[in-house]
Amino acid sequence: MRKDTYTTPKHDKQTTAPESTRVTSPGSGFRAIGAAIVKAAFVALLAVFLVAVYRYVDAKDVSLDVMREWLTAETDLSSMEACDERQLRQFIGVEPSEYVDFIYYKGSEALSVDELLIIKVEDKSTLDGIMDRVERRVNTQIGAFESYGPEQVRRLEDAVFIRRGNFLFFCVADDPSVYEEVFRDVV
Repeated sequence: MRKDTYTTPKHDKQTTAPESTRVTSPGSGFRAIGAAIVKAAFVALLAVFLVAVYRYVDAKDVSLDVMREWLTAETDLSSMEACDERQLRQFIGVEPSEYVDFIYYKGSEALSVDELLIIKVEDKSTLDGIMDRVERRVNTQIGAFESYGPEQVRRLEDAVFIRRGNFLFFCVADDPSVYEEVFRDVV
């Protein structure tokens, strides 16, 4: 603790002032209690926030068969066709050892950039590498279409990426929010 020094008028030498004693004013006890209440409220609010964030980031452990049923019932997948493991490896670069299950649809027309990928992994840390490859695919597609396909580029730039629990959701479509809503409802 810092001690104040002062010079005495008679001796012209520095002396250390005595430790000051704390003087409390009337009502200071109420301020201390108020400060404690504010701190407790802040800690409680922080705890509620962390629980909310954790619940939002985490996901239910649902099978992708349930997701397929919901997608079929709630969206129009007629302009896309279901893809298999070989196509997932070919277009995205994801190996079967990296995931538990997946849903992958691609636009059925030659110039379509529409894609829907929902992939479930065993370990969340695997999602980083998969996400990098999906983003690389989007950037490659943008490069391929930027000179002659402004509508395709717009769709690619509006791609939706969501990481939730052990799931990655990726969608390029005219209105990706339709697919996103199903994903959020199920997971």
